[in-house]
Amino acid sequence: MNYQSYFDEVWPDIDAVPGWMSPGQEKRLFELVRSLPGQARILELGSFLGRSTVSMAFACRDTHKHIYAVDSFEGNDNDFVSGKNEVYWEGNDFLDTFKHHLERNNLLRYVTPLRGWTHDIAPHWTLDVDMIFIDAGHTYEDVSKDVKDYFDFVKPGGIVALHDVTPGWPDVLKVWQELVAPRLEDIDNQGSLYYGTKPKK
Repeated sequence: MNYQSYFDEVWPDIDAVPGWMSPGQEKRLFELVRSLPGQARILELGSFLGRSTVSMAFACRDTHKHIYAVDSFEGNDNDFVSGKNEVYWEGNDFLDTFKHHLERNNLLRYVTPLRGWTHDIAPHWTLDVDMIFIDAGHTYEDVSKDVKDYFDFVKPGGIVALHDVTPGWPDVLKVWQELVAPRLEDIDNQGSLYYGTKPKK
């Protein structure tokens, strides 16, 4: 089965996971992960209910690729309110909901959830990664710190991706333009999902 047919087959399962992604971004993440080596490590900063995680995890199926998903799984009172924009979960946090979306698709084996704020986990992070997807805090301080904390862990030739690179999120756009894009090659985008390749040494 080719990638397109496979994605079309799993798309209803991806689309059943609530989240905030623009059309085509789930498929682009899927394609990026499919392009990685068979034992690749992917680091996701900001996972929410798992829409992007499930998209990437389907691309890990039948490989030794693995995703480390970092999130507080608590959110905040402004951006993470159950029912906002028709996105729902139960309880005081959404880690169980996140895991449920992976488990019902038999994908949890490809994902390690790491509960915590990205800046708190950074001092303890030691693994090189083949791809990083940054979609956690959206202030300039938060995004720039995520880039500074984790960029060096991306292997030469690895992929660096940011979500919400758009004038609607001016701080994210500024970090992309100032701190990320100048350090990448082969830059492309799918809507507000921007990504590129870290140059090989």
